[in-house]
Amino acid sequence: MNESPLCAAIAAQVTEEARLAAALLRRVHAAALTRLPPWDGLPMNALAAHLADAFRGFLAVLEAVRPGLAARIAAPPSMDPRDAADSIDEAARLIAAGFHRIADSDLARRLPTAFVPEGQTVLELLLVNLRHTAAHKYQLFTYLKASGVPVSSRDLYEFRERHSRES
Repeated sequence: MNESPLCAAIAAQVTEEARLAAALLRRVHAAALTRLPPWDGLPMNALAAHLADAFRGFLAVLEAVRPGLAARIAAPPSMDPRDAADSIDEAARLIAAGFHRIADSDLARRLPTAFVPEGQTVLELLLVNLRHTAAHKYQLFTYLKASGVPVSSRDLYEFRERHSRES
């Protein structure tokens, strides 16, 4: 049994977001890289790099909780969506390992941030990062849909099928 079930649950959600975001990035067509969406927003290549950077935010929080815990990873070598997807895959592996080394009790610790000098709890920081990555994943999904790439809600969520119990 996991001694930190809350950390395990958060880690599962974060790594799921990473898996789905990386899969969407790998579906971006080269012709769409610098095109602006028909609404106000970043071009696809900038969104890809920003999304990879957003996942590195989890590593920053984990590093603040346990210095030396989360290895730093470099930004993608380019703004190519495939490089960003690879960067997200690497970040997800480090995030999963980082969550195994912190405890549920760490979630209540307060850490000062650039935005809130008096600090926010680790849980708040992780939830803000999760919301940030999910929003940009959806932005990417919308870009792909507008570009004619066939996407569905299964590209946004990992469905957990119900299993019927036998009597």
